Amino acid sequence: MNTFFFVDGELCYYKQGKSAEFYTDKEVKEAFADSLKEMRAYCKVSLIKLAEDIDIPNQSLSAYENCTRVPSFLQALKIATYFGLTVEDFVLCGLGCNKLEIWEIFEKKRQTMINKITKEMNKQPNN
Repeated sequence: MNTFFFVDGELCYYKQGKSAEFYTDKEVKEAFADSLKEMRAYCKVSLIKLAEDIDIPNQSLSAYENCTRVPSFLQALKIATYFGLTVEDFVLCGLGCNKLEIWEIFEKKRQTMINKITKEMNKQPNN
């Protein structure tokens, strides 16, 4: 079982197996970077578009993708929420934990949103 939490504003993950241990800072940075790259690619969202949509500088997003910085809690929350995931699921996806389940959750949420938007658009009277 993996447990996610923040300590002094830093992302921390506790992994529990035969012996308890924490993910290293490097593992967490790489996991966040991998998830961010994969989600952006899958959704076909540029760094600039994502930055504008969630009000985080694209330089910061680039630093997260390049593993040179870890986002604050608020920034991690904005990014994960943008893709319809919790911060925990977002990072765990990058760690390879239950990746298939997380992608299925993401895809289901994405399809639900598309259906809602389509339904609303069909309700609009044609001008």
